[in-house]
Amino acid sequence: MALKWHDRHRRFIFLRDLLDFSVALDFNFAKRRVYTELGLAEYNAKSVRHGPSIEALVRACVRAITDISLYRETDISLYRESDAICAVPPSPEKEWDLPTQIAQLVSARIGKPDLSPLVQFREIKKSITATPLAEKWNALDAAGLTIDQRIGGNKLILIDDKYQSGTTAHFVASKLYEAGAVEVNGLFCIKTWRDTDNQ
Repeated sequence: MALKWHDRHRRFIFLRDLLDFSVALDFNFAKRRVYTELGLAEYNAKSVRHGPSIEALVRACVRAITDISLYRETDISLYRESDAICAVPPSPEKEWDLPTQIAQLVSARIGKPDLSPLVQFREIKKSITATPLAEKWNALDAAGLTIDQRIGGNKLILIDDKYQSGTTAHFVASKLYEAGAVEVNGLFCIKTWRDTDNQ
């Protein structure tokens, strides 16, 4: 039974972090040009806003949240029990943001509200990829994340297209908890195996 379950979920990466629960639906190793199907979709969606690739990511997220067959032998039904969707927020100067679009489309398809507009950075959020791990949190804090009080009391699905070091997800989740979120369950399209930003 365990082997059958593993075969059905072989692309899932169960992440150990400070959120209540986190899963990446697939992976890639872009530096070596090793892409899974969903990893390539994430790359194409983010780099050129490729419509079919965005659709593939949305379908994968919707399935992870709603497909009861994924939960038969384990208790990962937390996504279905969540109240709302929330994207990891972009830097305010961005004209378009993939996680925000995924959250909007997933919200429309599963009937859970998208609370992403309630979670915003006030200042430009600089890329923290090359920032030493010990400095990442302060760099995110400097961008001034604001969270509307209506977040309070909700069980949230925190959506992002990519999980690298996990620092941004941890940071946003910690602020959601401070604002009164009851539960934060991370749902990430891919986990990148590049780990050089965790040093």
